Amino acid sequence: MEGIGTFVLVMLITLVHRNNAGELPPLAYGSTLAALWYVGGYLSGAQYNPVVSLATLMQGKLERRDFPYYVLAQIAGGLLAALLAAFLIRSGGNADLVLRKYEPVTAVFAEATGTFLLTMIYLGISNWPAERTQSTGGLAVGLAVVAGVYAFSGFTIAVFNPVIVFGMAINGISAWGDVWISLGGTVIGAAAGASLSKIFHETNPA
Repeated sequence: MEGIGTFVLVMLITLVHRNNAGELPPLAYGSTLAALWYVGGYLSGAQYNPVVSLATLMQGKLERRDFPYYVLAQIAGGLLAALLAAFLIRSGGNADLVLRKYEPVTAVFAEATGTFLLTMIYLGISNWPAERTQSTGGLAVGLAVVAGVYAFSGFTIAVFNPVIVFGMAINGISAWGDVWISLGGTVIGAAAGASLSKIFHETNPA
C-alpha cells in the first residue's frame, strides 16, 4: 500500500506541475493525499512519505523492523512513477534541466516548517480513536498539505516529501540542487514534529 500510494502521489503531482496547472497543484496534491488516506489508512497508516515514516518511528508508532520496508516501498513506488512520468513528458517534448531555483537557507526553513506542520497533524490524528481517524483523518491531512503548499511554494518546492521532490527533479520540474535542501529541511521538520507531538501526547494522553 505504501508503494502504491507513493506511486500515485509522485505520478499525479509531477504531471500536474508539468502541465502548467497554475494555482491547482496544491489542491490536486491535497485531494489525492486525502483520497489515499481513506484507501490505505487502515492497511499501512497512509504515510506515503519517508520523513512521515521517520517521525512515526520516532514516536514509537512504527516498529523498527517495519521502518526499512516502508521507506523502500515508498522509494520504489516513487522511482517507478518518476520514470513513467519521464516517459510521458519526454514523449511530448524535452524536459529542461534546472540546477537551482531557491535560496538555500530560506528553502530549508520553509521545508522544515511545512514538514513540521504536516507531521504534527499526522501524528496528532494517529492518537484519535480509530473511528474518528477513518472518518475525518484524510480530510485533515489533505487540507494541511493544501495550506502548506500555498503558504511556502514561493520559498521552496513545498511538497514536504523527498520522494516527490526526487521524482520532480528527474523530470526537470524541481532543480537537482534543491533536492538536498528539501531533504534536509524535511528531516529537520519531521524530527521536530515527532518530538513535540510526543511531548503533547505524554502530557495529555488520549
